Amino acid sequence: MALDALIRIFTIMSASVFGTRAAVSVSVPGRVLALEGSCLVIPCSFSPAPAAQTMELQLVRSSTPFFMMLRRPVFSSERSDGVHPDFKERTALAGNISAGDCSVSISSIRSNDQNTYQLQMRERGQRSWPAGSKVNISVTGSPEPPELTDPGPVKEGQRLVLNCSARLSCPSDRPRLLWKWERGDPAGSSVHGDTELQRDTGWFPVLQTSLVFTVPRHTNPRVRCELEYPNNRRSSATREILVHYAPLILSRSSCDWDGTLLSCSCFVDSNPRPAVTWSVNGSHLPDGFNTSSSSYVNHTLTATLRGISDVPLRVECHAVSALGNHSHLLYEPHEGTIH
Repeated sequence: MALDALIRIFTIMSASVFGTRAAVSVSVPGRVLALEGSCLVIPCSFSPAPAAQTMELQLVRSSTPFFMMLRRPVFSSERSDGVHPDFKERTALAGNISAGDCSVSISSIRSNDQNTYQLQMRERGQRSWPAGSKVNISVTGSPEPPELTDPGPVKEGQRLVLNCSARLSCPSDRPRLLWKWERGDPAGSSVHGDTELQRDTGWFPVLQTSLVFTVPRHTNPRVRCELEYPNNRRSSATREILVHYAPLILSRSSCDWDGTLLSCSCFVDSNPRPAVTWSVNGSHLPDGFNTSSSSYVNHTLTATLRGISDVPLRVECHAVSALGNHSHLLYEPHEGTIH
């Protein structure tokens, strides 16, 4: 009992002398992509947030343990003279420490900046760096393609909104997002301007633009969103819109009767593929009549009807899908038709 009491007293005295603080936890993304020649802001947050004036921050290139020269800080909030010469004047604090933001920027990104780094924090006066988190920086010579929404199959006449977005690893080097029609260019399409949104996954701001148009019937529109940086550096994403529409029996559908053989062809423009049925003289097919659907090419279905008849018959073609139906009279006997 005496020993337990002594331990409790020692713990209380230690807390009063040294204070008790929760350990600082640093968070950065595991990987960031930087564009050569541009800048990079490495997003960083930490918690809990002690008084800003008590914190020190440094960024260390950490994947070369055998070369101590390369393990010199590439950024230091306290000692700029200790920064690696390759990074002098290129790194800076981009965040607000007092708000828990420890983001660091690197300007004029070079291909050899590609490496693994560690952002480290400590309270002023500490000898070691107890808090840190690693981030892998990849460097590319061309921008990462933008993200273009996929609406899936859409209906004819539908008002459609396509969104194109790009994450900004360097918000000060802001690119442009441009829409270009590769096929279609529906009348009345409109573009909503670039918008800087909130961080999409908690790290990077996002640039977004929207294209609004009414879906046409006979063309699957294809549109491209281009991301354009200065010096003609660009990338793009393309989307073909799959348009679904109700069946339409085409005017070239017809029947031919030579006095013995009745032969009919029904051409249906439809997406998705329709089902085709026939009616002869207002009812089901007579015995001996055959039907087939021979092809479905470019959303046009070809259906045929053949049968022997010594009298002219009234023939209708019916097409149906989940989006609608259409019927068309292909052959109508007239008075005076030769029997």
